[in-house]
Amino acid sequence: MDIDKDERKRLVRLQEDGPKGVNGSYLKNLTYPDLLLLLEADPTIQKLIRKIVQPMLAASEGEEAIAAESGEDSSATDSVSRYIKLPVQPPPIKIEKVIEKVPYEVRVEVPVHDPLRGQLLPELKLLQAVQADTELAVAWLEASESEGRQLMRLLSMVSEWDEVLRLWGRLADRCKKDQRTATGVELQILQAVLAFNNLRWRDCSASLVSAQIGADFHHETMERGTPKGSTVQAVWLPGIANAAGQIQKKPVVKTN
Repeated sequence: MDIDKDERKRLVRLQEDGPKGVNGSYLKNLTYPDLLLLLEADPTIQKLIRKIVQPMLAASEGEEAIAAESGEDSSATDSVSRYIKLPVQPPPIKIEKVIEKVPYEVRVEVPVHDPLRGQLLPELKLLQAVQADTELAVAWLEASESEGRQLMRLLSMVSEWDEVLRLWGRLADRCKKDQRTATGVELQILQAVLAFNNLRWRDCSASLVSAQIGADFHHETMERGTPKGSTVQAVWLPGIANAAGQIQKKPVVKTN
């Protein structure tokens, strides 16, 4: 067999201590790896084992012949096992058995239906939309916080009227810079933020204001998104009127 340098050195020391008997310096502390090393690499041990086993194999030949005639399958190893008590290998442990014997089990309780989460669905949809908008997520959220904490932070932010106007300004700047209409998601965010802010009021509410396509442009009620033009061709972003009905932000329009 192939053994490494350390095993070879250990084997030599064990073989040198053999003649000293049980009081040999190494044999007094014989370990299980030492025993395996001797069994696998020491000629004296191997010769002794063959001397013990060969008579047993010879005695079993008659039994094997009888077993062969009766149709039974018996081997020399089976015969030897009658005389030598070999260690019984435990059956392989099945994974499911190990899991069953674990003293502690981690369980995650998942409610079949969470009424509160269902009631907060509009707010959660707004949170998801803001999380997907890089600029708004940086302005309103803390990425390291939990979903619940982010939701609370978001709602506290949009409850401020000045923050609603700042949102409109961000969206208006995008429309003017990219020369485009606000996207569906951007409009949904603006509408949702306005609706949540209106929860502070009972008998009045802020609202979005638009412009008539084909109407003449008036700077008193509209904000131009294009450099020039006198006729409204498209509304890029609705304006905002406060709870008193006063226009705070004029609709951004495209003119030609």
